Amino acid sequence: MTSVPPSPSSGITGSLSPAERSRLMQSFQRGQQSMESNPDYAIELLSQCVIGDSGNIPFLHSFLATLKKKHGPPKAKGSLAALWGTSHGGMKKAAAAKNWRDVVKQGVHIIRSSPYDAVCLLAMANACKNLEQNEAQRSYLRAALEAAPA
Repeated sequence: MTSVPPSPSSGITGSLSPAERSRLMQSFQRGQQSMESNPDYAIELLSQCVIGDSGNIPFLHSFLATLKKKHGPPKAKGSLAALWGTSHGGMKKAAAAKNWRDVVKQGVHIIRSSPYDAVCLLAMANACKNLEQNEAQRSYLRAALEAAPA
Protein backbone atom coordinates (compact mmCIF):
# COMPACT_ATOMS: atom_id res chain seq x y z
CA MET A 1 0.00 0.00 0.00
CA THR A 2 1.28 3.49 -0.73
CA SER A 3 2.48 5.67 2.07
CA VAL A 4 0.69 8.97 2.50
CA PRO A 5 2.89 11.88 3.52
CA PRO A 6 1.68 14.33 6.12
CA SER A 7 -0.30 17.10 4.56
CA PRO A 8 1.96 19.95 3.46
CA SER A 9 -0.27 22.37 5.30
CA SER A 10 -2.24 21.08 8.22
CA GLY A 11 -3.87 24.47 8.42
CA ILE A 12 -3.76 27.31 10.84
CA THR A 13 -4.72 25.20 13.84
CA GLY A 14 -1.56 23.09 13.97
CA SER A 15 -0.52 19.58 13.13
CA LEU A 16 -1.81 16.18 14.16
CA SER A 17 -0.37 14.08 16.94
CA PRO A 18 1.57 10.97 15.87
CA ALA A 19 -1.19 8.77 17.33
CA GLU A 20 -3.90 10.59 15.38
CA ARG A 21 -1.84 10.50 12.17
CA SER A 22 -1.32 6.74 12.65
CA ARG A 23 -5.06 6.18 13.19
CA LEU A 24 -5.90 8.15 10.06
CA MET A 25 -3.29 6.25 8.03
CA GLN A 26 -4.79 2.93 9.12
CA SER A 27 -8.27 4.14 8.18
CA PHE A 28 -6.95 5.36 4.83
CA GLN A 29 -5.29 2.03 4.06
CA ARG A 30 -8.42 0.07 5.01
CA GLY A 31 -10.52 2.45 2.94
CA GLN A 32 -8.25 1.98 -0.07
CA GLN A 33 -8.48 -1.80 0.29
CA SER A 34 -12.29 -1.68 0.56
CA MET A 35 -12.99 0.60 -2.41
CA GLU A 36 -13.94 -2.20 -4.80
CA SER A 37 -15.54 -4.71 -2.45
CA ASN A 38 -17.42 -2.36 -0.11
CA PRO A 39 -17.54 1.27 -1.31
CA ASP A 40 -19.87 2.38 1.50
CA TYR A 41 -17.37 1.20 4.12
CA ALA A 42 -14.54 2.83 2.15
CA ILE A 43 -16.46 6.12 2.05
CA GLU A 44 -17.02 5.94 5.82
CA LEU A 45 -13.31 5.41 6.48
CA LEU A 46 -12.15 8.01 3.98
CA SER A 47 -14.66 10.51 5.42
CA GLN A 48 -12.94 10.16 8.79
CA CYS A 49 -9.59 10.78 7.11
CA VAL A 50 -10.74 13.96 5.35
CA ILE A 51 -12.39 15.28 8.52
CA GLY A 52 -9.29 14.46 10.57
CA ASP A 53 -6.77 15.97 8.14
CA SER A 54 -8.61 18.15 5.66
CA GLY A 55 -5.42 19.34 3.98
CA ASN A 56 -4.15 15.85 3.10
CA ILE A 57 -4.50 15.60 -0.66
CA PRO A 58 -4.25 11.78 -1.01
CA PHE A 59 -7.03 11.45 1.58
CA LEU A 60 -9.19 13.98 -0.26
CA HIS A 61 -8.59 12.59 -3.75
CA SER A 62 -9.34 9.02 -2.65
CA PHE A 63 -12.52 10.18 -0.93
CA LEU A 64 -13.76 12.13 -3.96
CA ALA A 65 -12.81 9.32 -6.38
CA THR A 66 -14.70 6.75 -4.31
CA LEU A 67 -17.78 8.99 -4.20
CA LYS A 68 -17.67 9.49 -7.97
CA LYS A 69 -17.28 5.77 -8.54
CA LYS A 70 -20.25 4.98 -6.31
CA HIS A 71 -22.59 7.72 -7.58
CA GLY A 72 -21.58 7.80 -11.24
CA PRO A 73 -21.42 10.95 -13.37
CA PRO A 74 -23.31 14.12 -12.42
CA LYS A 75 -27.04 13.94 -13.08
CA ALA A 76 -28.60 16.20 -15.67
CA LYS A 77 -29.94 19.51 -14.45
CA GLY A 78 -33.61 19.41 -13.65
CA SER A 79 -33.58 15.84 -12.40
CA LEU A 80 -36.01 14.89 -9.67
CA ALA A 81 -33.17 14.75 -7.13
CA ALA A 82 -32.72 18.51 -7.44
CA LEU A 83 -36.19 19.07 -6.00
CA TRP A 84 -35.20 17.69 -2.62
CA GLY A 85 -32.09 19.84 -2.22
CA THR A 86 -29.62 19.41 0.58
CA SER A 87 -29.77 21.29 3.84
CA HIS A 88 -26.73 23.50 4.27
CA GLY A 89 -27.92 25.05 7.56
CA GLY A 90 -25.18 23.60 9.77
CA MET A 91 -22.55 24.50 7.23
CA LYS A 92 -23.81 28.08 6.95
CA LYS A 93 -23.76 28.49 10.75
CA ALA A 94 -20.22 27.13 10.95
CA ALA A 95 -19.07 29.47 8.17
CA ALA A 96 -20.71 32.48 9.84
CA ALA A 97 -18.85 31.57 13.05
CA LYS A 98 -15.63 31.10 11.04
CA ASN A 99 -15.41 27.53 12.30
CA TRP A 100 -13.70 26.27 9.15
CA ARG A 101 -13.00 22.75 10.41
CA ASP A 102 -16.71 22.32 11.10
CA VAL A 103 -17.53 23.59 7.60
CA VAL A 104 -15.36 20.80 6.20
CA LYS A 105 -16.94 18.26 8.55
CA GLN A 106 -20.49 19.30 7.62
CA GLY A 107 -19.52 19.34 3.94
CA VAL A 108 -18.12 15.82 4.08
CA HIS A 109 -21.43 14.59 5.46
CA ILE A 110 -23.36 16.38 2.71
CA ILE A 111 -21.25 15.22 -0.24
CA ARG A 112 -21.30 11.62 0.96
CA SER A 113 -24.87 11.45 -0.35
CA SER A 114 -24.63 14.25 -2.92
CA PRO A 115 -21.06 14.42 -4.30
CA TYR A 116 -22.03 16.90 -7.01
CA ASP A 117 -23.44 19.56 -4.68
CA ALA A 118 -21.58 22.55 -6.11
CA VAL A 119 -22.69 24.92 -3.33
CA CYS A 120 -21.31 22.56 -0.71
CA LEU A 121 -18.06 22.00 -2.62
CA LEU A 122 -17.55 25.77 -2.96
CA ALA A 123 -18.13 26.27 0.77
CA MET A 124 -15.57 23.55 1.48
CA ALA A 125 -13.11 25.25 -0.89
CA ASN A 126 -13.61 28.52 0.99
CA ALA A 127 -13.04 26.75 4.32
CA CYS A 128 -9.79 25.27 3.02
CA LYS A 129 -8.72 28.72 1.82
CA ASN A 130 -9.25 30.06 5.33
CA LEU A 131 -7.37 27.08 6.79
CA GLU A 132 -4.51 27.89 4.38
CA GLN A 133 -4.89 24.52 2.64
CA ASN A 134 -4.42 25.76 -0.90
CA GLU A 135 -4.12 22.41 -2.68
CA ALA A 136 -7.28 21.11 -0.99
CA GLN A 137 -9.03 24.34 -1.98
CA ARG A 138 -8.07 23.74 -5.62
CA SER A 139 -9.34 20.16 -5.44
CA TYR A 140 -12.74 21.28 -4.15
CA LEU A 141 -12.93 24.02 -6.79
CA ARG A 142 -12.21 21.46 -9.54
CA ALA A 143 -14.90 19.16 -8.11
CA ALA A 144 -17.40 22.06 -8.02
CA LEU A 145 -16.62 22.93 -11.63
CA GLU A 146 -17.16 19.30 -12.63
CA ALA A 147 -20.47 19.30 -10.72
CA ALA A 148 -21.76 22.49 -12.32
CA PRO A 149 -19.79 23.35 -15.45
CA ALA A 150 -20.17 26.92 -16.66
